[in-house]
Amino acid sequence: MSEIVDACRSCLAAHATQGGRVFVGFSGGLDSTVLLHALNSFAPQRLVALHVNHGLQTGSQAWEAHCRAVCEDWSIALRTSRANLEVSSNIESIARRWRYDFFAQMLATGDLLLLGHHLDDQQETNLLHLLQGRGLYGMPRSRPLAEGLLLRPLLELDRQALHDYAVNHDLFWCEDPSNLDLDLDRNYLRHRLLPLVKKRFPGFPGRLESLAARSDLQQQMLSTLLPVRGDRLSLSELLPRP
Repeated sequence: MSEIVDACRSCLAAHATQGGRVFVGFSGGLDSTVLLHALNSFAPQRLVALHVNHGLQTGSQAWEAHCRAVCEDWSIALRTSRANLEVSSNIESIARRWRYDFFAQMLATGDLLLLGHHLDDQQETNLLHLLQGRGLYGMPRSRPLAEGLLLRPLLELDRQALHDYAVNHDLFWCEDPSNLDLDLDRNYLRHRLLPLVKKRFPGFPGRLESLAARSDLQQQMLSTLLPVRGDRLSLSELLPRP
């Protein structure tokens, strides 16, 4: 059994629900293809793939057709949504919002949504947030979404592990040409900045992930321990009582 399947199986075991469906965000790219294939190897009866056609690329119709063909071949139910978005300076944010709105609409109580984000994605997100002045934090491994729960079972595995799995299982996937657009901040980090940083500071990705994890833990502790009232913090309640 591969580490990909192990991670997916452990994730579902930890968040088991009685009769809930297992949705997978399926773009047709490497990450979601690997995730869908791994889940289908041991939980096919609960699986539903979700695909959003943003209509932003000339190949978007072909990608949707590819996803349909894969799901038919693997006997997986597929639900799709087509968006009519116009390219703008914040198109990434708009597309993401449309995608998650669609996901949320599909989830009922007890349902799970699994996404294929991996360790490389997490490192990019941590650094992107830091450079944007938004703090040091990444994507949560789990969080509520509508009536269900969003899970990212592959966050501790790097992209190479996913690629090796895909090659070993003769999987086919779509490559999004927009991933090479250096005008997009994430792509600039991925293709220009991070390779230089990793070469100069080989341990940087692990240290960044560790710092982000500690920052997230501190935030959770503060949220739990500090007496916050709305947007105010009661300092008097923090002082030791006589």
